[in-house]
Parts: sequence; structure tokens; C-alpha cells
Amino acid sequence: MEAQKKTMTPLEILKAIQNLTEEEKETLAILADKGLSEELLKRRKDVIAEMQKGELISEEDLFRGI
Repeated sequence: MEAQKKTMTPLEILKAIQNLTEEEKETLAILADKGLSEELLKRRKDVIAEMQKGELISEEDLFRGI
């Protein structure tokens, strides 16, 4: 697979963003925020470590009382 090397003008970028769904715009905003992205990566690492230790509760356990 070959990477595309086309550059986009600011207007093309704006139009592309306008065509995104609300969920895609939210994801883009998260990715564009360096601090938030770093926090999400940190939490992901923490979750992976907890999963490996068996410390996370299951979805079933989480919603059992509801």
C-alpha cells in the first residue's frame, strides 16, 4: 500500500471536517488536544495493567445491581 502524499488546503480541511459525523468530530477534537490524548493513553496503559493482573471487574459485575 502506498501512502498518499497530497497536501490539503485549509479550505479542503474545513470542508472535510464539516462532512464528519458528530462522533468523528468528537474523536478528532480529542486527538487534537495533546493533554487529553496523553491522559487517555495513560489511562489505557493503566487499564491494560489492571486487566493483566485480573483487577478489573467484568461488565456483568458492573451492571449486576442495576
